[in-house]
Amino acid sequence: MRKFTRPMKTKTTSQSGFTIVELLVATVVFAGVLLILTAGMIVITNNYFAGLIINRSQTATRTIMSDMTQSFQFAAGNSLVPSLPAILSYTNNSTKATTDGFCIGTEEFNYLSNYELTNSFNNPVVTPTNPNATSENVLIEFSNPSCTSSTTPLDLSKPNTNWATSGPGGISELMGPDMSLQYLTVTPFPTGCTSLCTYNIDIQVAYGGTSDLTAATAPAHGSYCSSNDAIESCHVSEMDTQVIPRIGLSS
Repeated sequence: MRKFTRPMKTKTTSQSGFTIVELLVATVVFAGVLLILTAGMIVITNNYFAGLIINRSQTATRTIMSDMTQSFQFAAGNSLVPSLPAILSYTNNSTKATTDGFCIGTEEFNYLSNYELTNSFNNPVVTPTNPNATSENVLIEFSNPSCTSSTTPLDLSKPNTNWATSGPGGISELMGPDMSLQYLTVTPFPTGCTSLCTYNIDIQVAYGGTSDLTAATAPAHGSYCSSNDAIESCHVSEMDTQVIPRIGLSS
């Protein structure tokens, strides 16, 4: 009797999966997507901080303009009208920094141009355009009914002195941290006017260190941010207006 044997079946196990090439392609795609998302987040973050800087500098500029405008408007009954504003100036022989100021009615404004507001005064060289030119006060306002052109302004370059916190009561710092006053002018209009004048107020406030700023060339004045790359750390806000003291209140 003949026997028949069945051939043995060999079991095979599937070894299917990703090849090295496929893994490399997937890694490159994932890295590309991650890079795009990271770049997008950086742009969004920079725009957010740029918006904060713009808002802060513009708010400071509007506050200064509002305070000075109101001082003019309510100064008509003061004895300084129509000769206001009285111009003030004081130079510290040690720091070589000059504090300028105005008397407008009963209000006195003292300021340092081109100094960044920080928590300390630092002026290693005579020129205030040095990147390290900083001060604890940049633009202050306080009530001084006896203010005249012979009044000596407070020395804002005095080291270790914050007039807004340690000086006489009622002194307000009108600038915010990391801001500098590039220029502030108050002039009568028309030129040479001595009675019933209109006054031009021109202000420029910069946010950021002086190393981010470049001085404008004539006939322009003030400064501008050195590069568009510095938009997240620098912004210049400028405002000008004309104001007329309220007539009819003079004694």
